[in-house]
Amino acid sequence: MLSILFFFQAPLAPPTWEEPYDAIDKGIICPQFSVPAGKTAQEDCLVASVYVPNTNATNLPVMVIIHGGQFLVGYGDVTTPKQLVDSQKLIAATCNYRLGILGFLCMGTEDIPGNAGMKDQVACLQWVKHNIASFGGNPDDVTIVGCSAGGSSVDLLMLSKLTRGLFKKVIGMSSANVGVTSVQLDPVEYARIQARRFNYDAANLYMLRSLTLQVNAGNHKMYLHEYSFVDNDSALIPYANIRGAAHCAQGFAAVDQNYSNLSYQYKNMKSIIREEWINFAITGNPTPEGCTAIPQWPPANAYRSPCMVFGQTVELKPTVMPLRATLWDLIYALFYRNPIPPTPGF
Repeated sequence: MLSILFFFQAPLAPPTWEEPYDAIDKGIICPQFSVPAGKTAQEDCLVASVYVPNTNATNLPVMVIIHGGQFLVGYGDVTTPKQLVDSQKLIAATCNYRLGILGFLCMGTEDIPGNAGMKDQVACLQWVKHNIASFGGNPDDVTIVGCSAGGSSVDLLMLSKLTRGLFKKVIGMSSANVGVTSVQLDPVEYARIQARRFNYDAANLYMLRSLTLQVNAGNHKMYLHEYSFVDNDSALIPYANIRGAAHCAQGFAAVDQNYSNLSYQYKNMKSIIREEWINFAITGNPTPEGCTAIPQWPPANAYRSPCMVFGQTVELKPTVMPLRATLWDLIYALFYRNPIPPTPGF
């Protein structure tokens, strides 16, 4: 019998087939506390989707989108990139990864080493590396994209030695590797808390800080942006009578939406965001030579300058939220706790 502990380890190698495989979307997602209608949650849930343009072109750039959801909910196709792929300039892929306890329980032991969900993401990138050429993609020109927990994920994937050679470019939004949902300060204690819950008694300022750490570590191709576009359809900020850009708003602007009720201004913004994503995926620069949709966009330095602001207009500004960023720099310097490596056992 397969041990339950198997579910907390790195994924196995993907299956192979000698005959053509009928890849039907069965709506499989990883176990989570709320399962959307039409979806089936099961532990054997590591499914990838590939979106291929209607073109005979080959060796196209590849964009792999990592979904968000606080590492607790979501699935690969919670948003779809069909309109990006309709540009016929790239191929896109999405994937599921294990969530919650199944994905991130960490005891520091051989049976439960931790970060199974992140290892699922690595396995997806490895699959893309080995197989995407069969779909017309370039395995040596992969961009990874993520928002919220997906943003934390792509930031963490940049730091991992397991991902060397698996991607070249990154678009991260609305979270980073130093976010509160990205780090377990004391994973064994968290495991005890979860055990007690099961009656088992055996035992956007994140992104600014991450940018500074990345640049100081030698990454000098970081493009900083603020997405603050709103229109009359944008949600009201709770307890305030003003509209604001919601969490992951830029990510939603890039992917598929029903156009029938969208304002002209938002349709135009969606076009701009898709163009700069595609440019970045192809060239590593959101505003390569010849780009006229937005101003030229230089990489940011360790002082978070400059910053491209996508608001009612698109303009390059010297910095973003300088007073708030300074305050949080001070809070991190005075109170940030480094993670505690787990030790085996309780």
